[in-house]
Amino acid sequence: MTIQGLLDQLQATRDAEWAPEQLRAHADLRRSLEANADRARFVKPGDVVPPFVLAEVGGGTVILDDLLAEGPVTLVFHPDWMVRTESSAVLAAVRPLVGQ
Repeated sequence: MTIQGLLDQLQATRDAEWAPEQLRAHADLRRSLEANADRARFVKPGDVVPPFVLAEVGGGTVILDDLLAEGPVTLVFHPDWMVRTESSAVLAAVRPLVGQ
């Protein structure tokens, strides 16, 4: 399964389970984020990212240097509401595709 395939499955689940107004709000938000994104500032494969420390949603911290000590790192950011609801399943399915 590809990452795109997993995202397609996630959208199919939303389509089946979310109310129409929730789907519209989500689609509007995505369109707004895409329209207003400064793509020149996006991190690209191979870019060197400055060291950082981030707070974990459930407590604790994520330290880039600690992650890099275990190998390559894939960064995936979501709004906090998504972390609580959907992204855990997506990330669990994506981990094998990106080598943990």
